[in-house]
Amino acid sequence: MEYIEATKEHAEQIYRLVQETIQAIYPKYYPMEVVRFFCNHHSREKIVRNITDGYVGMLLVDNKLVGTGSYKDNHITRVFVAPAFQKKRIWRLYHAAPGG
Repeated sequence: MEYIEATKEHAEQIYRLVQETIQAIYPKYYPMEVVRFFCNHHSREKIVRNITDGYVGMLLVDNKLVGTGSYKDNHITRVFVAPAFQKKRIWRLYHAAPGG
């Protein structure tokens, strides 16, 4: 597992992860109007802008994007984990692994 800074080349991959996660998870907790709001709020353009500003990281497991996080100064602005990796305690597994 590694956490790296995203580049513009990663924008589409991050956008898809964010949108797929919102569409898979949010309807369990929110009405569709709210789901649509968050899909629009986390737009491709905003993700690209955040990447350009150097605020986006990527969590990779076996070179596969499983999570993303955005921050500015001390404020977290976007955190998403792919539905298949939610509730897997991957951070805990990483620290238990040799070299983690």
